[in-house]
Amino acid sequence: YYPIAIVFYVTSAYDADDIYATTTSGNAITVSPVDISTITAATTDRMGTTTSKYLLSQGILPHGKALALKNATSAKSFATSSSTYYNTDIGELTTCTTVESGYTDYDGYYNTQVLLALDDYSNSTLTYPDVYYATEYYETQVSAPSNTTGWYLPSFGEFYDLLEGIAKMNLDNYKSSGTNTDGETSEWGSVVRTILSSGDYIYLYGAHEYAGEAINTAMSSAGDGNYDTIQYSSSSYNWFASSTESSATNHRDLYFNGKSGALSLDSTSKTNSASIERTRSAIAF
Repeated sequence: YYPIAIVFYVTSAYDADDIYATTTSGNAITVSPVDISTITAATTDRMGTTTSKYLLSQGILPHGKALALKNATSAKSFATSSSTYYNTDIGELTTCTTVESGYTDYDGYYNTQVLLALDDYSNSTLTYPDVYYATEYYETQVSAPSNTTGWYLPSFGEFYDLLEGIAKMNLDNYKSSGTNTDGETSEWGSVVRTILSSGDYIYLYGAHEYAGEAINTAMSSAGDGNYDTIQYSSSSYNWFASSTESSATNHRDLYFNGKSGALSLDSTSKTNSASIERTRSAIAF
């Protein structure tokens, strides 16, 4: 098998042998059985209604979700200023103004279908770049196995599942609405919450290295050249785009903020295309 993605979430129906048996296109969903065997099967279903319905309609029992080993692109934006919704709520998406509400938005496949329906691919300028590069473009680079949803732009809630599944981070304090975490101390360092009308964010100081290293270590078993590392140093760092809105003008992202020394459950402008931005696909199977 050629490794293309690393599993970060598995359902109670998970079985390693069955997952391998269903990857019929020659690409492996998981880097190795050892990696996925360390992930605890979910006690609550976070596959997402639309994701599960699609898989079941294809005769596929939902098993889990995985993150692409490589970035689809960089320095793109969620939307451009020429798009209809760069400063307007997208009605079909849930607007997650708090970090905690973002945890409940875990159907990235659904969000992706909504965003794809908004873009007019007949024009020369993409109006929703992140979702195009996570799906249409990335498929031309890495073919998704047939028994899957195909590539999509992950939601913010799926970034929670990534951090808990791969990095083994306990994020329970950042899941319940109204939890006051500002000024507290986590196992990694101090915690700072900034409340903005465009979407609040939480800095977990010290956690950027812990999470970045854990995910990079998990991906490394794919072999040199087969994965893109997450950058989290003070001189080189990344944020990863999600398909989750946080306000009319912003969307949510996961920020390995080496400059400030924190992992940020973040929010940024829909039109922000900074050089540190990365678009990375997910897939459900």
